[in-house]
Amino acid sequence: MVTKKDTSMLPDESSDGIAFDQSDLRVDFSDKELASEARDFTPMPSGKYNVAVTEVEVKACGPESKNPGKPYWALTLTVQDGKYDGRKLWANVMLFSPAMYSYVQIAKALGGEWLDSITGDKASNPNFGKIPHGDKLLSQQMTVSVVKQIDQYKIDRGDWEVGDPKPYKNEVKNYSAAGQGSISSGGGTDSRLPG
Repeated sequence: MVTKKDTSMLPDESSDGIAFDQSDLRVDFSDKELASEARDFTPMPSGKYNVAVTEVEVKACGPESKNPGKPYWALTLTVQDGKYDGRKLWANVMLFSPAMYSYVQIAKALGGEWLDSITGDKASNPNFGKIPHGDKLLSQQMTVSVVKQIDQYKIDRGDWEVGDPKPYKNEVKNYSAAGQGSISSGGGTDSRLPG
């Protein structure tokens, strides 16, 4: 049996005070919206994936963390090819010592000014230790090693009950130069970069 939803709790006007009538609400769908499909959030298998950086946000470690207030990049990485083309991965890159391992791997993978920030020393290289702006990471491509592992955070938070299958997540463990992923579409230049 189909029943009509109670809409008595819906607002009569938007948050900016503009009134609208929902009885004949019409929208103009874009082709991208109409092509939208349900997303699969099950973790991908462990392996190497060719990715592009599609979002970068500078954040600070929380007050309850081991390093309160310390900066890091929250990255969104988008798989560029193969069976998992278009899937998203998320990773944090710490921007303080002694937690710079991911940054150093990224610098080696990207080269150029990134590599310049970690080579030589303060006396011989004026850019030594100078981290390029996070926005320069956007659209950069590299290969990441991903591990599928139990999501202990969900278990500890109580989002899992004994007897249910254990929750899994993907974790990015390593960064290397682009094109070294084991998942490949046979080349090509099509990209999942924001346009």
